[in-house]
Amino acid sequence: MLADGSKIPCFLLANKIDMLEESEVDAKKAQLDDFVAEKEFAGWFPTSAKENKNIDRAATELIRTILDNEKRLSPPTIDDDVIDIRSNKPTSPEKQCC
Repeated sequence: MLADGSKIPCFLLANKIDMLEESEVDAKKAQLDDFVAEKEFAGWFPTSAKENKNIDRAATELIRTILDNEKRLSPPTIDDDVIDIRSNKPTSPEKQCC
């Protein structure tokens, strides 16, 4: 569980699709959709490690989901604690450092 009580994002990888015909993969999509919903996965990808199919896509989606959760769960920042080094605004004398 994450800090807010939600589940840790997890994707199902349906590997070895290189061994199936496209029609077989299509026929299993509804079954996989139901399984993913029942087990509360974040989603699923048909993959082939042998042909490197959808491996990067699945990893990218997992990372995107993790980063979205990080933004959603991170504590708010207090402006007084943040210094924008890209800003061209001069700082006030009392906020200047050594």
